[in-house]
Amino acid sequence: MGTGYRPFGDRETIHRLVEAMPGELGPAGNFTWMTVGPDEVRLDVRRPDARRPDGVQADGIGADTSKPAGGVAALMVKPDVAWLALGAEDEVSAVLAVANPDAYARPGMPGVTRWAGVRDDAGRLVAVGADAWSAPRVGFVGGVATLPEARGSGLAGAICRFLTADLLDRHGRVSLMVDDVNAAALAVYRRLGYTRRPVAATRAVQET
Repeated sequence: MGTGYRPFGDRETIHRLVEAMPGELGPAGNFTWMTVGPDEVRLDVRRPDARRPDGVQADGIGADTSKPAGGVAALMVKPDVAWLALGAEDEVSAVLAVANPDAYARPGMPGVTRWAGVRDDAGRLVAVGADAWSAPRVGFVGGVATLPEARGSGLAGAICRFLTADLLDRHGRVSLMVDDVNAAALAVYRRLGYTRRPVAATRAVQET
């Protein structure tokens, strides 16, 4: 087993593997794997009356979960979220540096193909999320981040709905990873219909 190999799987299984191979595997890191398919997803059609008095659309989910013939993406009215141009990579990096400095997905990384974003009235990018490392039969969401001053206005939910709808139409399922302690993110993903699977990963100990 090379030092670049990282065993990954159900949490209990990985922890038992680490216990069975002392000195060969390092401590296991815990996190959450979440996934959703077309039968579980909950994406609402955001109506005009869903706007709050300040003009920001509410993040309510579940008003209408019927699935029109146009596909999952047709469930969404998306006036605020859009795919960003390639030239926006520096702006995305600036948002991540402030809002999610530990994000695995970053502009320019192999496999990170597209970024979606929300801009404020002045045109400043305030929330982002990526189509990252998607495979033919499963899309993958990464790099979701909202600037601190823009939090609490439903932007993370809007970004995640947009990405989930688009990737479901393209790939049939969508998955993502999230830290166990990120209660706000877990709540957003659960409202969208994602199911949670506790997992862990470890790595081979390098010989000295």
